[in-house]
Amino acid sequence: MLLTVIVCSFLAGCFAAPEDNYEIVLKEDFFKDDYLLYTGEHDIVRIFVPLNQFNGEREPYTLFFVEGDYKDDEVMSKGLYVFNRGNVTKLLDNGRDGIETKMNTIYFGAEDGIYKYDSAIKAATKHGNVTDSISQLAYNNKTDSIYYLTDDNEVYKLNEDATSSVKVTGLIDVQEMAFGFEGKLYYYDSDKVFYVVDFETGGSPKKITGLPANMKEVVLMPPARGSEQGVMLYADKTMYIIKGDQNIVWSHERIEVSLTALAPQPGLVHFYAKDKKLYAFSFRVFMLGGVIHRIEEAAN
Repeated sequence: MLLTVIVCSFLAGCFAAPEDNYEIVLKEDFFKDDYLLYTGEHDIVRIFVPLNQFNGEREPYTLFFVEGDYKDDEVMSKGLYVFNRGNVTKLLDNGRDGIETKMNTIYFGAEDGIYKYDSAIKAATKHGNVTDSISQLAYNNKTDSIYYLTDDNEVYKLNEDATSSVKVTGLIDVQEMAFGFEGKLYYYDSDKVFYVVDFETGGSPKKITGLPANMKEVVLMPPARGSEQGVMLYADKTMYIIKGDQNIVWSHERIEVSLTALAPQPGLVHFYAKDKKLYAFSFRVFMLGGVIHRIEEAAN
């Protein structure tokens, strides 16, 4: 059924294509002011949506994002913000990423370590003793553990009280990483070769095959609510799901615009950023927006 295709795209929880004749195609004319949440002074380079606190399909949304400028293929971060009930507040000048634990605690990675979010006062306070310059955080839901990626592409595991961390050996040249709900870590290197590693079994990284060659624009993301395993991958305007058994599944979604950030994981709402603007698209909008096409039609 066509509806099944749409639901699978939004939930990212279907690991077999239910209907191969359809796909969701987002084009430039779909990004209208009707769906605009915020316009920044810089590009929006990362979006983080706390799943456990998500309020459903309709506003008010609570999400976090990072603004930045691109220079020589590198991102110069310009601040981490929270969007709450239509209001935007800057939390950190040097914030770069965010995660949420299964206890609904939110942490941020920054150029001088890790911060904790206080929702009561909408502020970020320093957490623990780590002072590394952190480019990304990753949370292992299965073991309730926090990992972080440094500017020199090394991965560390934070101890329980955040007083210290230990380097994870065997992970080389990590560019981006994300945990699946099954506890496996997915990452890729500077050659855009993808790997998966299971820390629980003590195994070494295994190369993931089946992805397109010579990928240019790549974003690796945590899984959506309802996913039993795997992570999401945005590669050259196409969405994929990478499973823990190294299978690659096309998510029936293609984005024919250049994005600077995206977060399609929060249930029935997808968030996208382009041209310094942040957009939100609900399930209902996709149903009525004329973005569902037969594949042969979309190719014309």
